[in-house]
Amino acid sequence: MCLPSFEDRYPQFDGVNYYKVTNEEPEIHSALLGGAQFERAAGISSGGEVIFFSVMPRSNSVVAVDHAYKALVVAYLKATLLHNLGARGILSLWENGSYEAVKKAVAEAVPMMPEALATRVDMSYSDTWSNSISKDDVRYFHREWSRISEDVLEKVRQKLNSLTFIHGDLTDLSAFGEFDMLYVSNAMEHSDRSGKHPDALKLLPIVKEGGLILGTGDMYSPTIKEWQTVKSLRGKRTTWYHRLHKRTTIAPTPAVALELVTA
Repeated sequence: MCLPSFEDRYPQFDGVNYYKVTNEEPEIHSALLGGAQFERAAGISSGGEVIFFSVMPRSNSVVAVDHAYKALVVAYLKATLLHNLGARGILSLWENGSYEAVKKAVAEAVPMMPEALATRVDMSYSDTWSNSISKDDVRYFHREWSRISEDVLEKVRQKLNSLTFIHGDLTDLSAFGEFDMLYVSNAMEHSDRSGKHPDALKLLPIVKEGGLILGTGDMYSPTIKEWQTVKSLRGKRTTWYHRLHKRTTIAPTPAVALELVTA
């Protein structure tokens, strides 16, 4: 079955901040990445749109991490619905399907999900921010999914088994080695399970030298010379800036190197 894998790195923690659909602009991320292709990429899962639309079409394997089960539940649901319905089917579901059709599709998808996520799906459909899909969510999904072509979605569908969802923090990606590209969204604004904001220096071991980091907003200290801004685009649907950085070969100071080794 061509579905993503799932790993729970820290079941004792569940993040408070989460999104069921992106509030960024995947089309801007795609424009920043251009024709780049990656062997291994990683990023914040959130609702899944940036991973599905901008990262997976350019990558042979992808690891998507989120500290909130709610985000992972909905992102995995979307992946399963894409698997079951195909590109045209899921686009039609968001655009024309009745809410009863959405609930039926979700009910068929849940048994195919990893147990840790399936058991968290709220089948009561009683709350917009529950672990399921509300009527409002469908409208927001259509807003984003209508911007992507069937061809791209079908390409993603054919390699859903190259995607791994991780429940954990951004720095948990270090267990998977170096990546060619890392999408961090605006995760640097949010606290991790230690109650602290992620340290951009701790991302250095996750991205190989010469690799790319894709983010939204002003999240990076100008003193971190290892992150060189390559390109910046202001959103068309938002006022945020989306930025592409390159991991340079500048060696960290001895103090920083010691911190990275002993962290």
